[in-house]
Amino acid sequence: ISVCYDPNANKTAIIFSDDADSDKMKGSVGTISGTSISFAATQTLDNANTRFIDTVFDPDQNQIIIWHQDRYQSDRGDLNVAQIISGNIGVEYVVNGPFGSGTQAQYCRAVYDTNANKVVLLAIDESVGSTAGRGKAIVGTNSGTGMTFGSLATFNVTGTNAEEAQGQFGAAFDSTANKIVVAFKDGRDSNVGKAKVGTISGTSITFGNSTKFNLGTTTEINAVYDSDTDRTFVTFRDDGDSDKGMVNSGQVSGTDIFFSGE
Repeated sequence: ISVCYDPNANKTAIIFSDDADSDKMKGSVGTISGTSISFAATQTLDNANTRFIDTVFDPDQNQIIIWHQDRYQSDRGDLNVAQIISGNIGVEYVVNGPFGSGTQAQYCRAVYDTNANKVVLLAIDESVGSTAGRGKAIVGTNSGTGMTFGSLATFNVTGTNAEEAQGQFGAAFDSTANKIVVAFKDGRDSNVGKAKVGTISGTSITFGNSTKFNLGTTTEINAVYDSDTDRTFVTFRDDGDSDKGMVNSGQVSGTDIFFSGE
């Protein structure tokens, strides 16, 4: 399930995979009145078998970008761009496989860079070896009726000293530094939690050095940026400390991120 607020329509879209209907992607629009919320009729947005759904609002086109895995297509990542009109949500257009042929997309994350006016799609690509860079990212430009992409990038270190991005990870846009922060578990370094900073230039994204935010086995990672404190908060489960739910806050400086402590 993914929840996305649309400030243009002043409504909230809930996008989900319907287990009772062949895992089709569906959506419903919620309207808040006082302390209550009411929902419009549920709409089918994609008949594919979907999972790992993530959403982000595009304020330039007033659209909701839905990034997900299509299990009918060998687990590739697909993109549905939707819009709330008259209280209901509908798909404006679809992009099949922005990562390219033969790739997979697990634990999808989508963030929108309001400085560059670009969307960044991130996912774990299990179709490549552990030293080949499983953490993938690509920059998209949304015209409202279609999307163009730059080259596919890797957010974890590859080669001899490779990092292996695994499992659920987090991503957020730092609107003060105008950077993307990604936080992930490194399966080749005792499953510790690491984070790094991404910079968009044109239609490309590059990533800086890794910073550890947890030294124990780290799972269930998420990230959100708070503009009031100018910090990215990384939440996670610390399997090395009795599965406690933990948080660490980091601040971006240049192309690095520095954490204050769990």
